[in-house]
Amino acid sequence: MNSQTFADAKIIDYLNKNFVAIRVNAEKEKEVAKKYGVNRFPNNWFIAEDNSTLSSQPGFIPPDMFLDMLKFLNTDSFKNMKFSEFIQKQEKTKDKEKAVTQ
Repeated sequence: MNSQTFADAKIIDYLNKNFVAIRVNAEKEKEVAKKYGVNRFPNNWFIAEDNSTLSSQPGFIPPDMFLDMLKFLNTDSFKNMKFSEFIQKQEKTKDKEKAVTQ
């Protein structure tokens, strides 16, 4: 994640504009890892302002997928649709934009 996803300029820009990103070394911060049930690495957590968990995703996430996840959460789309529905909607929007520019 560090060398690919978190090094991607689009990810860095989107995170900086829309989120408070915190990196926790779960091997050193064992209480934090325990609180959020982290037992494998990497593990990405999205936490609301009220400290409730919005989502978590263990394992490597490629930059494009991670950006879609960030947009899904940032637009509050998670409140009224599944992630798969959000992706389908994004793809339809991209197809329409592509057709207009052709």
